[in-house]
Amino acid sequence: MSYGQKMRRIILPQAFKRMIPPLVSQSIMQMKNTSLLSTITVPDLLYQAGYISSQTFKPMEVYTAVGVIFLMFLIPLTTLSRMIERRQASHR
Repeated sequence: MSYGQKMRRIILPQAFKRMIPPLVSQSIMQMKNTSLLSTITVPDLLYQAGYISSQTFKPMEVYTAVGVIFLMFLIPLTTLSRMIERRQASHR
């Protein structure tokens, strides 16, 4: 087999199988650490929540909405990560 065939048929499939769960987990951690800064809006989400709550005098409702937005993004990604990790563990 040539080098390209070995890479395509043997090495890369194994590497991708081992790489997917840590990549998904790292993506989730990155999303948590950046407060969804680039995903949802340019200004930081919590800064905007503080501004809105100071204008409306309803901090509980505003921060609850921010928490729900975080959960809407993170729960499906975490579930996807767990499913991928289980599938990878069952194929070993």
